Amino acid sequence: MPYLVILYFFLEKLSDRLRRVEKPLSLGIALFIFYFALGLLTEGISIIFSQKSASMFSAAMLLPHASPWMAFMLGVILTGGNVYFLLWWLTVGLPLIRLAQENGIKGFTVMYASHVWMDYAWLGLLAAIGGLASLTSTGYALLLIVLSVVLAAFGADIAVRPYGKKLLPL
Repeated sequence: MPYLVILYFFLEKLSDRLRRVEKPLSLGIALFIFYFALGLLTEGISIIFSQKSASMFSAAMLLPHASPWMAFMLGVILTGGNVYFLLWWLTVGLPLIRLAQENGIKGFTVMYASHVWMDYAWLGLLAAIGGLASLTSTGYALLLIVLSVVLAAFGADIAVRPYGKKLLPL
C-alpha cells in the first residue's frame, strides 16, 4: 500500500518519464513474462513425459517449519522487494491508479480494496485448482501448461499495447 500511495501522489511526474521509455519497458516486461511462461511450459512437459517434477526443490523444503506469522512476513518482504511487482504497478496497474486519482481518496480506497480482494480470490482459486490438479501429476502438468499459455498471451498483449494494438479485451 505505501508504494501505491506514492504512485497516487506522484503520478503525473512518473507518467511523463514512463511515456519516454514505454516501448522498451513493455518489451522488457513481455520478455520476462515469456521467460516464466517458457519455464511453466517446460516444467509441465517434463512432468508429463517423465512423471516427475523437473524442480530441484519446493517452497515447503525451503521453510519446512515456518509459522503462519513467518510465512506472512516472508510474503510481505518478497512482494515489497519484488521488482516485477513494482514494475507491474508502474505499467499495467498505472491506469487503475489514474482512474482512482480521478475519484480522489475514496476512489483510491475502493480501487485498493477491490484489487486486494481480487488478488486473494484469484490466488485462492489457483491454490484450489492446483491442489486438485496435484492429486495427479498429469493434472498438475496440464495446469502448468494452461497457465503458461495464459501468461504468454498476457506477455504478447503487453508487448503490442504501446503500439496502439490490443490482443486481449481487458
